[in-house]
Amino acid sequence: PRREIGIFAEYTIGGFPRSWEERSLKLGGDYFRDAVFYANTITMRATWTQPSGFQFRNHDEYYALRVQTFWRARVAKRKIRLFTKAKLLLERAHTSDLELTRPSITTLCNQTLHVHAVLHQYGRARDLYGKIMGYMNDRGVDNPFVLYSYAIFEAVTNEEDWQEIKHYVRRAKCAEERSRKRASMSSSAPPKSQYEIATAAFYLQAVCNEDRPDESWHNYALCQMLVHSDLEGAKESFLCAMDHAPRDKRIVSNFNVLLRDEEYLNMNTSANEEYLKERNRNAERR
Repeated sequence: PRREIGIFAEYTIGGFPRSWEERSLKLGGDYFRDAVFYANTITMRATWTQPSGFQFRNHDEYYALRVQTFWRARVAKRKIRLFTKAKLLLERAHTSDLELTRPSITTLCNQTLHVHAVLHQYGRARDLYGKIMGYMNDRGVDNPFVLYSYAIFEAVTNEEDWQEIKHYVRRAKCAEERSRKRASMSSSAPPKSQYEIATAAFYLQAVCNEDRPDESWHNYALCQMLVHSDLEGAKESFLCAMDHAPRDKRIVSNFNVLLRDEEYLNMNTSANEEYLKERNRNAERR
């Protein structure tokens, strides 16, 4: 290629005759000018239309595009690694047998979250959470994974007061911050949240499945709300949950907490009002 910008490369198809001297003579017969085309180096598709990147008039814009391209590639690689780890984690949690073997605490935690967030077997998950919470309390050290998972479970089942749920989340964030500080003193670089892989493996995977979409979106909304503090994303997920089960009292109650609580969105609205607005917007788009 003559030059490359981003993912595009510029090529030239030579005309006929080859030399400019021969063309200038305008000999009898047909002759053709050089033709330029552009190829996407990822999709391997070519086009005659010049991509916008080749229209930059100065080097600053060119290098800005290059930096953005490298950054997007880096983000894509991180996401691929994250989902690969999540897939392996989900497969191990799915195949582990807690009755035939004596599981490790890690296996027990993963299996508990699988029963809770993927299978939605809340009765069975309640017994498993009792075991891992008891193990954590016996050790005397707060575990962010356990506390986040238990807070989401208590919220999705409406079995605990929201003040207690917030207390579990605060404990998880403090434990996570202590873990991050310890890691910063060493050479290791921890992820932004220790719950990232669990979110991709269990909550996002459940959303992709067609089984009980209302429960899957409900759990994912609480994960965004309590763990990642993604309040706008949680609002969208709650709307998806209500789209499948608009009269579910648990979903409506938790959605109202997100909307009205001063620690979250602190809006003067309700779950039903937001749901009706979203339905009207969707109807207008159609």
